[in-house]
Amino acid sequence: MAYHNRDSEIFRPIDNGFPRSWGQPDPHLVGEDANGLYYRSRIAPQLSQEVDDCLAGTADFSDLSLDADQSWNEGAWKEPHASLAAFLRFSRKFREEVVELVDAFAEYNGTGDARHFIEEVGDVKWVVTALASNSGIVVSDAIKSRLFEYVAGTRQFDEGHHLSYPQWHTFAGSLAVKQGPLVVGDIDNLIHHGFVPQPSPIMNIEADERLSPTGIFRDLLFYRYVLLAAEERYKEDGFHVAPVYPNQSEPGRPTADMYLQLAAMANFVGSSFAEAIGGNSRKMTERIAINAIDKTDPNRQT
Repeated sequence: MAYHNRDSEIFRPIDNGFPRSWGQPDPHLVGEDANGLYYRSRIAPQLSQEVDDCLAGTADFSDLSLDADQSWNEGAWKEPHASLAAFLRFSRKFREEVVELVDAFAEYNGTGDARHFIEEVGDVKWVVTALASNSGIVVSDAIKSRLFEYVAGTRQFDEGHHLSYPQWHTFAGSLAVKQGPLVVGDIDNLIHHGFVPQPSPIMNIEADERLSPTGIFRDLLFYRYVLLAAEERYKEDGFHVAPVYPNQSEPGRPTADMYLQLAAMANFVGSSFAEAIGGNSRKMTERIAINAIDKTDPNRQT
């Protein structure tokens, strides 16, 4: 278990501190705007600029930091941040999006066209990130911690059936201790180094370990029940007890696992996690602009 020390000048999750435990509202939450959407005021200008540059095409989504993506993901919520209402909303959406992801994969198997599937990967990533933010999780830190567990706990059988280190071991270790946040391309590169997400980081694996899409979908649906168990973390007033899991352990693990699984699936169909995140960012930007986030919103066309 590792504690990730973050100062006040960089991205920090909602309610990751003491104000709410004193009975005071989080000073970094902003009330509803004209469209009834909620935002945060703690938005580092450099993180916002990262996203803007990617959306403008002057930077690649592979170079987008996970901090910047998560910070951007915290805008335009329909329920207050760090609330039980937001948790329940995103939990429902998570199940809906995973079902759509499974259907899109069946479509890909029939047509060979991965575009719809990659769109759904981006949608699931958005909801996973929202759930992480609402629980006070920093995605980049959670993935670093999970990768350290993989590096320490995973070995593979070589041809002589002796234990050795997987080919991705050194690269995963470099990400686990990387200074500053991970970027989207780090996750894709990890997959390119041969990393295959496992049910547990404490595994002895075969040298030719293959990705199982069926296993990934099963795990994603299982994580819904893990997330639903988190309802007890909310106080009677419907907000998180602070400080929220500063060691990132319990709720951070499924968050990291889902990121790694989604990236692996994106690469499995010949695309990338960066492409999925880029497509989702562009789509959500357009929908937020016309207040059409949900299928039930009046301005929503598809």
